[in-house]
Amino acid sequence: MKTKDEAIDDVQVARNKYYQRALRFTRKWIVNKTKFTSEQVRLAFGEKTEEPRVWGAIFRTLHKEGVIAHAGWTVGTMAQCHKSPKRQWNFVPGYPTRKLF
Repeated sequence: MKTKDEAIDDVQVARNKYYQRALRFTRKWIVNKTKFTSEQVRLAFGEKTEEPRVWGAIFRTLHKEGVIAHAGWTVGTMAQCHKSPKRQWNFVPGYPTRKLF
């Protein structure tokens, strides 16, 4: 039987693997896209996570790297979002795609 610390470590490793897979997918999906939301990327990715806030970390990373830029707001479409405002993003024109991969 695993200790509590070992179980916590297992969860952290699983989250990190999900984050890395989702980040790689997002980097490919967003190239030359305009006006997209994290919600659209999540739906395209298709894998569920128990911690959906990981998508915030992915988009913060891409924004800090200068890959995406804020492009306004739209209404969310996922039922659990209750049509709340969602940030829209653009792929930054001219960003060298070779740096993404």
